[in-house]
Amino acid sequence: MEEKKMDMDLLGKQLRCPEGETGKEVAKRMNTSNQDMIENCIQALEIKDDDNILELGPGNGLHVNELLDLANNISFTGLDISEGMVEEAKNLVTSEKTAFQHFDGTNIPFEANSFDKIFTVNTIYFWEQPEKYAAEIKRVLKPKGIFTIAFADSSFMKDLPFIAQGFELYDEEKASTLFKSVDLDIVTVSHKSDIAISKTGDKVNRKYLVFQIAKPE
Repeated sequence: MEEKKMDMDLLGKQLRCPEGETGKEVAKRMNTSNQDMIENCIQALEIKDDDNILELGPGNGLHVNELLDLANNISFTGLDISEGMVEEAKNLVTSEKTAFQHFDGTNIPFEANSFDKIFTVNTIYFWEQPEKYAAEIKRVLKPKGIFTIAFADSSFMKDLPFIAQGFELYDEEKASTLFKSVDLDIVTVSHKSDIAISKTGDKVNRKYLVFQIAKPE
């Protein structure tokens, strides 16, 4: 039992910030298990020609090549708290229209009104200063810009064995309260589910939400 607990503790830490060879393997699993969530989150962005897009927590970035094909002349920036994932993404995504860099997970290192679109998938659990981070997202998003976020509902997450490692769980009400607190406008909330491969290798029916959010003019 103690060995299993240690394995789950390690997994929780790697899901928060993948590093080293183990982190690379965890990132590959996340590419598979999160594919549906990523696709729906990107679809909600309504990407158009010439959009300047920011992703928070892109991991190894394997999905970015497909994103770049969705419209003409897209620019993409990925920020991640894992230095290992930043280097991995730079190796896997080589388009001149992309940039990946490390950041502290709260302070977004760009000027106000820099991005047309911002998105993030399965990172909200790890936001150490949620209101400050949400305010940062609003700051760097252009007026009338779109922010989308996908995350697993707390009703699903609460029974997972690795959430003791610093996971803060959210449902629709809690997330809505957070974003409204910084005066972001919630446009739509989509309730979805998929059959995913869990981080422990099991098939699970996962309930998740996709928020489409706008910055006021």
